Formats: sequence, C-alpha cells, structure tokens
Amino acid sequence: RFSSNVMLDADLPCSGRECAVDDVRYVNVESGRSAAIFEFVRPPCVSLTFYNDAKQVYLASAHVSPASATTVCADPATASAAVNCCDGETSTEQCEYLAEMVPFATAVKRCADYSLGGL
Repeated sequence: RFSSNVMLDADLPCSGRECAVDDVRYVNVESGRSAAIFEFVRPPCVSLTFYNDAKQVYLASAHVSPASATTVCADPATASAAVNCCDGETSTEQCEYLAEMVPFATAVKRCADYSLGGL
C-alpha cells in the first residue's frame, strides 16, 4: 500500500514528454503489481495577490467565442492558463496533458514553436 501523503527528499528526474512541462499536477507511481496516482495540491496563500504586468485570460470553453467569454487578470509568472495558439482565424490547444496550466512565457514559446511547425 502507498501512503496518502508523500514528501520527497529530492527532485525526481523527468522522462519523455513530462520534461516539456513547467508544473506536474499528477504523478503515477508503480511498484510491482500496485499502482497509485498522486495529485500535487498547491499550498494556499503562497502567491502574491498583487503582481506586475498582469495578463488577461479567458474563462471559456472551446465552444464560446472570445467576444462572449469572461476574462480575468492573471500573473504571467505563475501557471495561470492553458495554451491556445491563434492565427487570426483558428485556434489550437497546445497542452501536454489535460488541464495543464502554464506561465505566460511557456505559452508564448509553444505558440512560436507551433507556428514554425515545431509541434
């Protein structure tokens, strides 16, 4: 059996596609014939309420146009939004895993790589 709370003494090396992400939310652990999925739960109240260079992000599903979507401000230095690259006519999600959130710089890089045919 696995413990429900695990504290790592050191960082674990990444492998494959997980090396391309900034933040890991779920970890699958296997030991023999047993397996468990652990979720990283971010501690509350560790991010500043006020920050510089706020970015506007959409709170919308893929079926809502940006014109009718609700927007909020987000800190560009934290993992605050998913990656959705637009070319003026279409948009393409560029997430490495379901519900991935990334900092603004990661979103910009992924969209630049996508537009260059890198993804």
